[in-house]
Amino acid sequence: GEDPSPHRRPCVGLLTSVVCGSMLTVVKPAQAVQAQQTLEGMVDVFVDNAAPYVSTLGISGLVGFAVAAAGKNVAKGLVALIGVLLMLGQALTYKRFVTIHWEEMEAQGKKLLDFNNDGTTDKNDFKFMLKNLVKLAGTGLPSAAGFYTGFLMGLKLA
Repeated sequence: GEDPSPHRRPCVGLLTSVVCGSMLTVVKPAQAVQAQQTLEGMVDVFVDNAAPYVSTLGISGLVGFAVAAAGKNVAKGLVALIGVLLMLGQALTYKRFVTIHWEEMEAQGKKLLDFNNDGTTDKNDFKFMLKNLVKLAGTGLPSAAGFYTGFLMGLKLA
């Protein structure tokens, strides 16, 4: 009995997938039988199966992924900044240095977030804003489908 190291965990073939350590890769049954019993073999199988999809993304997919990843990080930063500013405002209100008119802030915030100008702030505003952002960022790229796919991958993976 050889004790497998973290880099040489035995792989177990299933009907249409191979499990190696904690990785699950969907492969054809014939490839599962042929896969080496090492993590390196699993990487080869994964890349062989993913290459047709990744190569069709091209530069448009890379740009889409980058736009989504950057957008997520900017959004996180903005949320953190808004949170800090709200805590600062609350501290100043507590010490009676300022008075914050929350009703007016809410009304102005709703106007600011009503991207489709329908008078309400709802999920349709977010859809409108996201569609326009994606359209703007993908303009002029060779493949709109590649951009959108890369963008969705960036939202999920970045």
